[in-house]
Amino acid sequence: MQPLLCEVTLNQLAEDIGSSMLPELFNVFIDENEPKLAALNAPDTHQDMNQLRALFHTLKSSAASYGGLRLAVAATELDMACKVNDTATVERLLPDFIDVYTQTLDVMKQRY
Repeated sequence: MQPLLCEVTLNQLAEDIGSSMLPELFNVFIDENEPKLAALNAPDTHQDMNQLRALFHTLKSSAASYGGLRLAVAATELDMACKVNDTATVERLLPDFIDVYTQTLDVMKQRY
């Protein structure tokens, strides 16, 4: 199982933008993603595969950029399932995804 946060990516971010900027950067990521996480918990969201796919597609890249390795992998799996309209797979994977999403944001809040 991948770690929640990829230390290599975090170290590269610190080197690229400066470690003093990491808290601000992660606060932006958290602020942008908390409403998305809340939306996933709304029952009507699960009905719209296009909306879900857009969320997963965007999140797979941004999570990877911010070091959220496990979240990026989970978002990629769900993006692919939405792409082929595989509702059963989405429903099966979504609870674990929400758990990883929550854990990732919590770890980022604690760390930064």
